[in-house]
Amino acid sequence: TIVHGGNQSMPLSYSNTGAATSSEVEHTFAVPQDWTKHGVQTLTLWFRGTVGNTGQLYVKVNGSKVVYDGDAANIRLGGWQAWNIDLASFDVSLQSVTTLVIGVEGSGATGTLFLDDIRLYAKARELVTPVQPDPAGLVAQYAFEGNANDSVGGHHGTANGGPAYQLGKFGQAIVLDGIDDHVVVGSVGISGTDPRTIAGWAKASVLGTPAWVNVFGFTGPSVDNVHFDIELVGDTSTTTLGWYGFHVFGLEQDIMPIDLEWHHLGASYDGTTLKWYGDGLLIGSQNRTLNTPDNVHVGKREDNSNFFPGLVDDFRIYNRVLSDAEMAGLAGRTLPFDKPF
Repeated sequence: TIVHGGNQSMPLSYSNTGAATSSEVEHTFAVPQDWTKHGVQTLTLWFRGTVGNTGQLYVKVNGSKVVYDGDAANIRLGGWQAWNIDLASFDVSLQSVTTLVIGVEGSGATGTLFLDDIRLYAKARELVTPVQPDPAGLVAQYAFEGNANDSVGGHHGTANGGPAYQLGKFGQAIVLDGIDDHVVVGSVGISGTDPRTIAGWAKASVLGTPAWVNVFGFTGPSVDNVHFDIELVGDTSTTTLGWYGFHVFGLEQDIMPIDLEWHHLGASYDGTTLKWYGDGLLIGSQNRTLNTPDNVHVGKREDNSNFFPGLVDDFRIYNRVLSDAEMAGLAGRTLPFDKPF
């Protein structure tokens, strides 16, 4: 089930063909709402896109329209994103709100959006401006330019199974066959509760992927809290087969559905709080005490024999926590986006 919070979200499938230039979903309040009370400043809408979506997202309150002012490409991203709208942007009185409309406009626009967690906040909108990470704390970087060498710290990986190298996200990428190809890096000087960030690009080569497969990150035995990696997850109460996810063993969380496109995936840990990201967006966070061994793999966990079928590029390990802005910059985002409340 694709949800941001609770048990359900609302799919909005649209096809602006023929004379139609917009598609909308409308809610009429049985009792008019006063959105000027309690210091309310912001209307928040969470949305998740689908690859191939086109069109311009907008919201109308009592007929007054505000168009989405973020990156136009966000409508195609598979992670949940917040759109925080300053209520002052609506050119109507908000003392008696009777209708809320969410729509997508544009002649010929087609696609599917998922909508969830529409809320009012007594907080002002804040934006995250992507930046490239400061090089401080970068302990290993694997560009996979024809080998599994570390280009910054000397923590060279050992390629197993005979992986190939081909055109990737940047230069070349390693191609893992899903049968026996993987990379063992081993020690990079990070273990236990040490702060760290892992981040990299992945592109699955098939949709019918196995479950509990390491894409990249720290791995160990089948014991709670000793893993810290990005995986192809399986079905649990918090994860979904056919999705990329974040995994520590005993805590697993969905990030985004697997497709055949490049996606930037990552996670960080400051010794207390775990955070996980998809395409530069913070997906979730949770406090946890880890006890990870200093053992890094790409394409296979230490404790099973499942292998990742796909490509990996620009895999990085930091001994510090990257900010949300730095993770967004690594993912190639350049335009400001809303910081979730």
